[in-house]
Amino acid sequence: MRPAKKERRNYYRSLQASFPMAQFEAWNRLLAQKLESALAKIPENSYVAVYQARPREANLQSLFSKSYRFCFPRVLSLDGQMEFRWVKNPQDPQQFTAGTWGILEPKEQNPVVKKSEMSAGFLPLLAFDDHGVRLGNGKGFYDRFLDQFPGLKLGVAFEWQFSPDPLPKELHDHSLDAVVTEYTVRYFS
Repeated sequence: MRPAKKERRNYYRSLQASFPMAQFEAWNRLLAQKLESALAKIPENSYVAVYQARPREANLQSLFSKSYRFCFPRVLSLDGQMEFRWVKNPQDPQQFTAGTWGILEPKEQNPVVKKSEMSAGFLPLLAFDDHGVRLGNGKGFYDRFLDQFPGLKLGVAFEWQFSPDPLPKELHDHSLDAVVTEYTVRYFS
């Protein structure tokens, strides 16, 4: 990992830890409306890649009652490999199990969906910039997933995660088409 990326990750993780949980709950309530406006650009009943948020992440829960086929990641190996599985009722906690790092993952009985079948992906991140560069957690899971991903790539974040300075980008890093925050949907060219 390049030192610039490590420094940026440390900065945004520190910032993330500095806010009280009540603030994240308030931001997530505001985020729900903007998520719906972004989802409206995706054909209904499409396969859409999503994630189960950790406590201090932008939460997608408000989307899970909509008419889409939501696919959640399941870690296959710690070297950055994951697959996505369709969960017919993502509001049912019985469809998930604690996976790697305690993050909820779909159970194995849920069908695997190829990324070539997905219309869009809502992606977690630590930071983003004006060029659609996404700074993730550093394991490369989502950059591997985004390689040859045909759908709309939507980062999900809060405004404090915006970097006014360009973020470091390496050859394997994939830019986003847009980022949804609690105040806006930013589209990149």
